[in-house]
This record gives sequence, structure tokens and C-alpha cells, in this order.
Amino acid sequence: KLIYQQFVNAFFIVGFAEEFSKYIIVKSILRKIKKINGPSDGIVKAVTVSIWGLRPYLFVATFFMERLIFFLHQFYARNCN
Repeated sequence: KLIYQQFVNAFFIVGFAEEFSKYIIVKSILRKIKKINGPSDGIVKAVTVSIWGLRPYLFVATFFMERLIFFLHQFYARNCN
């Protein structure tokens, strides 16, 4: 039951909250900008918001990757001498 609750929380509640917040941001941006020539402008702005939403995940990934590389360097430096 606990795994099911975590699955529902991760995919439905958190996913809905993230996608809905992106939708609200895109709608607010598109209403403020009057220079929209076609659907491609809206798509570009939506992709920009999506990429902006990836920032926390990319930060965490680079943070842990940096630590992993440092650990591996120290490990191999000690064991190769």
C-alpha cells in the first residue's frame, strides 16, 4: 500500500501540479505579449517554460555528478599508486 501511495503521489499529484503551473505561466506570458505571429511562437514559449522548469533537476544531477567524479578520482588515485 505504501508503494502505491508513493506512485500516486509522484506521478499524479506532483506531475499535475508541475504541469498545471507550467500551463498557468505560459498562459500569463502569452496574454502579456501581443507580438505572437502564429502557433510556432506559442510552441517556442511553451518549450522555454518547460526547459526553465528543468533547472532544479539539472542542478541536482550536476551536483551529484560532480561529487561522484570527485569520489572516483580520489578512489582511483589512492588505488593506482
